[in-house]
Amino acid sequence: MPERWDRSASLYVTSEHKGGDDLDRLIELAAGTGREEALDIATGAGHTALTLAPHVAHVIASDLSEGMLAQAAALATERGITNVDTQWADAHDLPFPDERFDIVTCRIAPHHFTDLDRSLREVARVLRPGGRYVLEDSVAPDDDRAAAFLHDVEVARDSTHLRTLSSTQWVAAVERAGLVVEHTEVVRKRRDFESWLARGDCDAAGADAVRTRFGAASTVAADALAIERVDGKTIAFTDDKILLVARRA
Repeated sequence: MPERWDRSASLYVTSEHKGGDDLDRLIELAAGTGREEALDIATGAGHTALTLAPHVAHVIASDLSEGMLAQAAALATERGITNVDTQWADAHDLPFPDERFDIVTCRIAPHHFTDLDRSLREVARVLRPGGRYVLEDSVAPDDDRAAAFLHDVEVARDSTHLRTLSSTQWVAAVERAGLVVEHTEVVRKRRDFESWLARGDCDAAGADAVRTRFGAASTVAADALAIERVDGKTIAFTDDKILLVARRA
């Protein structure tokens, strides 16, 4: 699986992952004071780690893709950020000692994790008592039909997509790991359709099939995802993201 992310790593440098109100809010919720040791899990091109860096003492940007880590390191150098180190790490088996970090972040990645509960237990293990976990990930639409449509097109576009949970399910998963959920909110994030599609792992025929599915989306799905079309072509859609803050007791 890392090879799949290596191939698309450069696309994540300039994608909508690089910023947005959701990233600004995640950093605000992390509440760094400049003294913390932080870990960003599944960092991708490093946007969360690099944005968090000015607010903490040190950040480890971790990922299982060497290609992603190379992009993150290059961005850190380009921006003159010196308190971020990159490290290979599997989210299901973090190579860090117990109680190492004050803050752990993970942004728009856990829907790929093959064992979500195990990855969350690892977060709880490496957090210090009182430490904060700040999660952002996709949330299923309230309407079951729209939720099914979103899941189907996500899987068709990217075979590594495994789940889109409801807010209630996200909270339950984090609490099963022994963390105390202190805050949740849902934000909207607009996706440029073609760049979103290009970051997937489907071939040209698969991409055309996803385009066709969006073109034929029901009114319920089109409304839930605010699908935008120009001259019959999908140009963008908007989905929900949960921002969740939990603490290790």
